[in-house]
Amino acid sequence: MTKMYNVNPHFGTEADLIEMVNEAHKRGIYVMVDVVANHVGCVNGQYHKVHPFDRAEHYHPYCPIVWEKVWENRWMRENCWFACLPDLDQSNPWVRSELKKWINYIVNHYKFDGIRVDTAPHVPIDFWKEFVDAAGVFQIGEVVNEVSAITSEYQQAFDSITNYPIFNVLERVFGRNKNIMYDIRTRINDIHKYFKDPEVLGNFADNHDLSRFLHEEHSIPMFKNALVYVIFGEGIPIIYYGSEQGFNGGKPNGDGPNRETLWGHMDQNSDLYKFIRTAVEARKRFQIWKSKHVERQVLNNICLL
Repeated sequence: MTKMYNVNPHFGTEADLIEMVNEAHKRGIYVMVDVVANHVGCVNGQYHKVHPFDRAEHYHPYCPIVWEKVWENRWMRENCWFACLPDLDQSNPWVRSELKKWINYIVNHYKFDGIRVDTAPHVPIDFWKEFVDAAGVFQIGEVVNEVSAITSEYQQAFDSITNYPIFNVLERVFGRNKNIMYDIRTRINDIHKYFKDPEVLGNFADNHDLSRFLHEEHSIPMFKNALVYVIFGEGIPIIYYGSEQGFNGGKPNGDGPNRETLWGHMDQNSDLYKFIRTAVEARKRFQIWKSKHVERQVLNNICLL
């Protein structure tokens, strides 16, 4: 990302994006945009290539993130760089104002219905509160941490948070470790203890930053169990594209094969496609979001909610 107001020409034109959003709205589909306000693309110090943040003073001085210490050192987390990605300095009044101006513009110009905010813990919460006010739409912040006491802090700013606390438990219970079902109960209770609104957390079993579930655990039935929780559990279900096709790409380093090409592989008759479609139809038919989470029974290998 070096030209924040421009549409990437690989994906089309500004008019194409406006038309896509309009056509989605005609079909009752909401459109969210993934945004980054923590950093820009790698430019090797050539800040003149970045618009509008074209000066060195718009960024924090370079310091590398030490990932082993990132959660114990807030200053490092909020000021240091992801590899070569220049880290925006939100304490700079002009940068702060421009980021809020930018998000307000793109949301209103393209009529987006929500935003997914990248790298939320790497920017101070007081900035995020102003940023989401400027956006004026629903927001989900990405917080890659399974500890509810840490992750929940960011719901001070965002409507919703990516539910890594439940994701990591689903991965352990239905993945290779085969942990007991009591772990799901314990984590749900933990989420209710710390989050102000668990009903809007974003549940997922796959995403673009991690090896796919089926890369680690090759069992379709186990994957279906994880998807059942994602779709019917308390929260907002997030289905990563390709899950319905059984994609199983890993992520050895950087952006890897967990971002497979869907075109040419889309099969609406695949077993997982039909399974997810049936589950989503049932979720909508019974409007499960109107009912509170109730625990019916938990045993070592059974969890009825």
